[in-house]
Amino acid sequence: MTNSEIVQALARWSHHPGFGPYARQALMRAARRLLEEESSLAGRATAGTLTKLVRVGPFVARTIRELLDGSRAALPPLEEWSAEDRALYEATDLSRDHFIAVRDARRSVAEAGWPRPSGDLQIHTAWSDGAASPRAMVAAAHRLGYRFAAITDHTQGLRFAGGMTVQKMRRQRQILARLNDQAPIRVFAGAETNITATCTLDLEREELAGLEIVLAGCHAALRRTEDQTPRMLAAVTQPSVHVLVHGRGRMFGVPRGIRARWDEVFAAAADHHTAIEINAYPDRQDLDFTLAGPAARAGCLISLGTDSHAIRHLGWMDVAVAHLIRAAIPRERVLNYWSLPELERWLGAKRG
Repeated sequence: MTNSEIVQALARWSHHPGFGPYARQALMRAARRLLEEESSLAGRATAGTLTKLVRVGPFVARTIRELLDGSRAALPPLEEWSAEDRALYEATDLSRDHFIAVRDARRSVAEAGWPRPSGDLQIHTAWSDGAASPRAMVAAAHRLGYRFAAITDHTQGLRFAGGMTVQKMRRQRQILARLNDQAPIRVFAGAETNITATCTLDLEREELAGLEIVLAGCHAALRRTEDQTPRMLAAVTQPSVHVLVHGRGRMFGVPRGIRARWDEVFAAAADHHTAIEINAYPDRQDLDFTLAGPAARAGCLISLGTDSHAIRHLGWMDVAVAHLIRAAIPRERVLNYWSLPELERWLGAKRG
């Protein structure tokens, strides 16, 4: 079994009604952490070193060994569960399905021979909820071989994430302008706006003036069961928005995720030249390959972002590229593989 298969199986078994709450929690916490693991879980099981990993205790290690030797099926016996337990399990499919572990993503990219993208289009810094300065994040992006990077801190509608007021955004833009003059790569001054439950952005269009790239994502009202197509349409048709990011707002192990008529959303995004993001953060991976492929085929451009909040997160771009590969999306449809002049022209035209 691959790391991805093991992680998904742990997430499935974490819903088993025969386990107590602590066991279920242990399985899900381990699965979430193991998405990031770079070593082979099967190899560690053979070597007897699983419990050296964070979040892996004896119970989780035994469960992994049982999955590997076949004494535990990858899919729990759903037919034995009550209708209520099955319904709860099926309602959380977005939180466990179609995730690619970091180790498997790297192998997929290497086997396909895909080059590294030219840049990262979603990076957060200490100006909102990140851990490092813009200068440090840009320097790290340069070390990875990038030619451009977008600093996209949260805006004021996301106070719990340190969202920037309009005044703070303007101060940051001045600093990024100076950094852009000094940095060895192109630094785009951007922001990640919040799409509210009432189908508006948390900033007015004139307040976004001066930004080179505007992202829009949903960060609340993510557990609703009703269709939220109007909310998505409002975002992708907003003239100021360049990219719809982590479209469903899903997170691994968290029972949430926006339901929408995605064919309508993608058609509107293509008409308004709004790109759709594949988010590389291991516990987001949103949109995944099952929706990113239809988005590209509908005429949408694709944007890749690590959603980095720390320097080490910048290395997760392979996760997004692995989804590109599985979705069979050509590189010419992906903003991150464009030349810098091409990207600058597109950003400017979209703003205009």
